[in-house]
Amino acid sequence: MAGMRKFRCYACQHEWEEPYGTGRPAVCPKCESNNIHRADSDRGRRSQTGGYGGGRGPSDEGRGRGGLGRGPRVME
Repeated sequence: MAGMRKFRCYACQHEWEEPYGTGRPAVCPKCESNNIHRADSDRGRRSQTGGYGGGRGPSDEGRGRGGLGRGPRVME
């Protein structure tokens, strides 16, 4: 059985499910509004920072993913 995606109409608050692989619905099946989005309960787990990506954050060596940062390089 294929997985299901949950959608919500922001016009009438109707929620319904569609199987994966059928494409995004064009309108709400109840009121025919096109103001539809994936339901919040169907969006996956969020990180502790409130976003989806989270990222690695700064390291001891500078900013981002462990690079030297954006400051001038100091040659020893």
